[in-house]
Amino acid sequence: MKRPLLLGLGTLGVMAAALVAGRVLGSRPDEPGFVGPLPTCTDTPNCYRARRAYDVGPEALKTALDAAVREQRSIFSGSAIRVTPTETGLRAVFRAGPFRDDVAAAIEPGSAGQSVLHVRSASRVGESDLGVNRLRVRRLLDDVARRLA
Repeated sequence: MKRPLLLGLGTLGVMAAALVAGRVLGSRPDEPGFVGPLPTCTDTPNCYRARRAYDVGPEALKTALDAAVREQRSIFSGSAIRVTPTETGLRAVFRAGPFRDDVAAAIEPGSAGQSVLHVRSASRVGESDLGVNRLRVRRLLDDVARRLA
């Protein structure tokens, strides 16, 4: 009798810890005032948007972005299973384990030969992503910067 009770309590404890971890470690939605060409994130911690300026024109940035998205592979943030170029950037579907996440990127021409890259990654299901979308976006932005250096 004690063993099933302990097993049940242990299971509840693990579920509670996962819920708390999801809230603490999940990707945070956009900060107020974040303006960009991509849709805003909802209030749940399973979406992340960021932008970064680069000292190159839009075409060079688009080439680096495409390569970075296609070559990203990580046990945590997954890999692209479908990449679709758009007029201003691209859309991609990433698979991380059994989960599918949608990534959108848009490039805006800036001043003095600069371009601004906007990236949004959002989970299709669940309320939390344990920070996977934030990690994916930051890795993509860093990889693009390395390719352009």
